Amino acid sequence: MSPYISVADASVQLQVESKIRMSTGEVLALVDKIQRRPQIYRTTGAVDSATLCELADILAFTEDIGRHNAVDKVFGECILNDIPTDDRIVIPRGRTCFEILLKVAGRNVR
Repeated sequence: MSPYISVADASVQLQVESKIRMSTGEVLALVDKIQRRPQIYRTTGAVDSATLCELADILAFTEDIGRHNAVDKVFGECILNDIPTDDRIVIPRGRTCFEILLKVAGRNVR
């Protein structure tokens, strides 16, 4: 997949496969951990964040003024620190538009 994402990409059928299965309790526990992380948001109330998780563990967390940038920074942190993204969960804070979904799906397209 091209690193550039456009509205035309919405018509492309992406198949993402994952073996991840989580109970409601596991999701809520993970959300609780993530909500304790944002330092800049607590101070300003005006930034987005993105988190890469492996079930109950937070592997990468970033904050940025833009939600797209926060997701890009998570993937950048993964590249810099050799953190695999296969079978991991990306959780953006706030609104999630289709471009972010395509961006995340594009990292793991089979």
